[in-house]
Amino acid sequence: MQVKEQRCCIQVAVVLFGAEMMAHQLNYAVVFYALRKIKRGKYEMELFLITDNPSERSWGEITEAHTHLLEQEINNEPTPWLWSH
Repeated sequence: MQVKEQRCCIQVAVVLFGAEMMAHQLNYAVVFYALRKIKRGKYEMELFLITDNPSERSWGEITEAHTHLLEQEINNEPTPWLWSH
């Protein structure tokens, strides 16, 4: 398993490269989704295309883009994220 330390939310976090590895091996598109609670029982999902051709990306770019989008979501709406650590 490949892991890398990457700065996320003002601290260093370990990220896994499994999704990027599969995307490169199978040449599948990679999509990030943000799920937001509108009200009780009502949610909104927004999709962000990271790449539709992973073979054109250098190793690490997909994971970096995903981490950046995740960090944006956490900063925009930190309440639903588990902060036990």
